[in-house]
Amino acid sequence: MKLCLSSLAYIRCPIETAIERTSKFEFEAIEIMANRPHMLPEDYNDKEVARIASLLKSHNLKVAAITSSNGTPHWHFTHPNKRVRSAAVRHIKNCVDLASHLRAPIVEVVSGSPIIEGVSEQDSWEWLVDELGDCTDYAKRHKKIIGLEPEPGMVISSSDQADRMMREIGSNSIRLLIDIGHLHVTKEDIPGTVMKMKTTAQF
Repeated sequence: MKLCLSSLAYIRCPIETAIERTSKFEFEAIEIMANRPHMLPEDYNDKEVARIASLLKSHNLKVAAITSSNGTPHWHFTHPNKRVRSAAVRHIKNCVDLASHLRAPIVEVVSGSPIIEGVSEQDSWEWLVDELGDCTDYAKRHKKIIGLEPEPGMVISSSDQADRMMREIGSNSIRLLIDIGHLHVTKEDIPGTVMKMKTTAQF
């Protein structure tokens, strides 16, 4: 087991500071937020990403995951405007590319916040299947995993919903990513959920 710290802990600092402090406190890995002020992919060219990779290596830190969202509705998979949904997909694909450069195995994804008033549950679900399916196909081609994280107030807010979504996408390149705090908020049986997903997941 390796201990990992999210760069979110240093959200007011640049990514260089987050890396240095994570190493200082003897964590073995870091989860990098793919958002400002950390590593929004569009802010970094290949040379700058290589510099961050070198910094990580010098601090003996692995990248456990790239987190695509910081909880804001900037990227939205279930917005009625197709351009907004397409922008969300492009962002996830950019995060997959970043994960490839930094040798991170997982790109964490949430399903969209907030749920848009006036959009039917069926439309939200179908859009999400299409957009996440596109992201998952891209991740598979790059040998990465999409980690789908249920979060209260979103289209995917429970482990059961995540399980249904993963089954409909039908790929071993999308997996459940559990936030214990979120399971607590939604009053799921935490040990039971972990064991259920371990024994019933097909992909």
